[in-house]
Amino acid sequence: MAAIHKAVVDTGPLFSVLVLKYSQTLEPRAATAIIERNRIPQYLGSSNQQISMVHLFDGIRIILTSSHVVGELQGLQRLKGASLREFWLFAMSWLSLKGLDERLTRLLDLNGNTRSRTNHLSDWPHRRRRNRLKSAARRSVTTRKLT
Repeated sequence: MAAIHKAVVDTGPLFSVLVLKYSQTLEPRAATAIIERNRIPQYLGSSNQQISMVHLFDGIRIILTSSHVVGELQGLQRLKGASLREFWLFAMSWLSLKGLDERLTRLLDLNGNTRSRTNHLSDWPHRRRRNRLKSAARRSVTTRKLT
């Protein structure tokens, strides 16, 4: 499967893949219990579908999401104690490897062909400040010349 450079991911699929990836680190009985306890969606009911989902996410280089998705993940899990701690340590490590970016995703970020426009817009607050400083400097020079 070809790698996907960047993908915007919502809460459900992200949580599902975290549970599936974490379950791969466990012995089979514990893995099955974790998957059942965390209510993976029906579309991931078979092991082939689960493997395909993990394979799809393994091909994503950078996961984009929003801070509300990160907050919602906590409410979805059904683990306690040491299992909960191990799950979140695993999740943080894996998401770090995937280059998780939870900044505000803009429409222009979704289209790779608008790179120059996206860079311009993302730099907008800085350009605006720079332009104000230049204008102030010009006014200052003009005022000095007049006096």
